[in-house]
Amino acid sequence: NNGGNGNGNGNDGNGNGTRRVTLLRSPAQPNIRTYSSVIDAWSRSTLPLAARRAQAILDEMEKLWKETGDTKIQPNTVTYCSVINAHARSRDMTNKASAALQVLKRMQNVYESGINYNAKPTIVAYNSVLNACATTYGTVRRNNYSRQYNNINSSNNNSSNNNSYEP
Repeated sequence: NNGGNGNGNGNDGNGNGTRRVTLLRSPAQPNIRTYSSVIDAWSRSTLPLAARRAQAILDEMEKLWKETGDTKIQPNTVTYCSVINAHARSRDMTNKASAALQVLKRMQNVYESGINYNAKPTIVAYNSVLNACATTYGTVRRNNYSRQYNNINSSNNNSSNNNSYEP
């Protein structure tokens, strides 16, 4: 494209022969929506390393947000839940509950400390962690993660949500 009105002659469409040039002032920058969309795509992938890729994107988002303070890239509830869900759907049958619990803990910490009020844990987050616990191999391991989940849940001061789980 050479500018102009699209007719290839470089005119601005008014017949005065001037060339209209459109410049991008800055390249497109990713925001919470683009990051969350990519994380959600990884969470739905069946590739073996999909959960790790989703986790790496969340890690990058948190790092950039802390460095820049740019709220356009501040992880929110959807972002964290998508990463938890990626771990829950993961093929890593021995470590996915642990990874999902770690993301939930991070989510709770940034919310409860007042660092990020856009990352409030929801029932979706808790249910995704339960899904990861339920599909982790080994009864002892599954029971251990279920206890950790209950500890996290009992520390949550929202008494209206009864999210406890007993294996």
